[in-house]
Amino acid sequence: MYFNSRSKEILFILRTATKIFNFLPSELSHVLALKSLVVLTYLGFRVKADTSKKLTFINIPLRNKLGLAAGLD
Repeated sequence: MYFNSRSKEILFILRTATKIFNFLPSELSHVLALKSLVVLTYLGFRVKADTSKKLTFINIPLRNKLGLAAGLD
């Protein structure tokens, strides 16, 4: 995953916000975190998934690792 300078600045803000959220009540920090995700999406921050690696499990192709994890529950 490659980040440009803008992405690095946003990640720094996220790390700082996460540290602040730890001191807030859990419900408030949850609401603020969800609102901040909306704001980051609006600002154009996107994380691109690495789709070059193919994941297979018992010769079944999976789109992502979450599919594998959900199947093992």
